[in-house]
Amino acid sequence: MDRANRHHVCRKYGEHAINRLTAARAGLNQDDRVLDIGCGSGSVLRAAAEFATKGDLIGVDPTPAMIRISQTESADHPDFARMRLLLGGAEALPLPDNRVTVCWAIKHCTIGRILRWAWQKLIGV
Repeated sequence: MDRANRHHVCRKYGEHAINRLTAARAGLNQDDRVLDIGCGSGSVLRAAAEFATKGDLIGVDPTPAMIRISQTESADHPDFARMRLLLGGAEALPLPDNRVTVCWAIKHCTIGRILRWAWQKLIGV
């Protein structure tokens, strides 16, 4: 995927304000080992790195193109060394048991009404 298409995918599907808010509201501890199922562009993992400052950050996605995008978008992140971006799906995670302390699978809604409702629920308004 060329640079223009990669950035289009990230803007459209991955770089939402709700990603950082999700990580902020998750109550992460510095030692948490975070698993993001369906990690897409890796934006939620990058946001989680701010809160889980010592633990592993693991992203799993079933789409090879999204793993490549996530690797490219995360390569310059200061916590990239703690990130593992793996090809796989929720039904057969490529991880040993008891590997993570926090797990999420975030489906982004692009329909305004649903997104507003989810945002209000997330921030408790």
